[in-house]
Amino acid sequence: PATLTDVRVGDYPDKTRLVIETSAPTSYKFDLDNAEKILVVDVKSSDLTASGQGTFTNSPLVAAYAAEKGSDGTTHLVVQ
Repeated sequence: PATLTDVRVGDYPDKTRLVIETSAPTSYKFDLDNAEKILVVDVKSSDLTASGQGTFTNSPLVAAYAAEKGSDGTTHLVVQ
């Protein structure tokens, strides 16, 4: 299975880019909840070696993330 190795953000004048780095190609699905202001990304069949949580103090749009390995082998990533 792929391994989730890093989560980082890049801010540009015309966009904000969230990078979810994995060791190999893998499938994912996501849900954007505008009311709660969170993005949930489920990375299928992945191990987690990235930090389970992190903050982005220099980003105006992305504050933090938390990652957790589910019992089904999916890594659930919640981005605020």
